Amino acid sequence: NSVKHGSINLSGHKNCYVASNYITSTTPIDSGYAGIRLPNGAKNNTVEDNFIENHGRGIFILSSSEKNIVRNNIVKHTTRQGVFIQSSNNLLEGNTIIDAGCEAIYVVDGGGKSSPKPSIADGNGIRSNLIYDTRKHEASRFVGLRIASRNNIINGNKVSREHGRS
Repeated sequence: NSVKHGSINLSGHKNCYVASNYITSTTPIDSGYAGIRLPNGAKNNTVEDNFIENHGRGIFILSSSEKNIVRNNIVKHTTRQGVFIQSSNNLLEGNTIIDAGCEAIYVVDGGGKSSPKPSIADGNGIRSNLIYDTRKHEASRFVGLRIASRNNIINGNKVSREHGRS
């Protein structure tokens, strides 16, 4: 509860299974950290059936972390992204993102201030995710799926435009 610098950190971990966790904060945490983090070469991990609420980001995968499966999670009320990916060859499938502060799902190459080492975000599968909002939001980055890298497969996702999400 209320872990400002991320709740579950799989930094460099391999072959881990993270499931059925309830990660929350009583008030929104405005940090770049995530409820579940997969940085620094985290590989072959499965993250599923978790509930994450009121974090800066729900889940992030970055810094050369590959072949991770992130599925069937619920991410609610983030101050930044619901899911942020700066790595290659990961699967994001069947997740529900509710009320992300900026992009619900953001896939982008990493470099400069956003990533200590340059990181390419290609070969990811972004499939069958549901993005919706229960309130109006005014941020200029209020986007459902923002894919700013090449060679990813994006299919079967649903973005509700009820409250202006593009």
